[in-house]
Amino acid sequence: KRKRQSQTTSTKPHTIASIHRLIRTMYYLIMHNKLYDYASTQNR
Repeated sequence: KRKRQSQTTSTKPHTIASIHRLIRTMYYLIMHNKLYDYASTQNR
């Protein structure tokens, strides 16, 4: 039998990537003194 990977290890890279993108977005908004426009992200 093969060892089954835990669910946590398979989602960890996705979680890290999402948090990294969030931090980058927040950094950009703070450095450029802008507000987050939720409506502009709905088209993606």
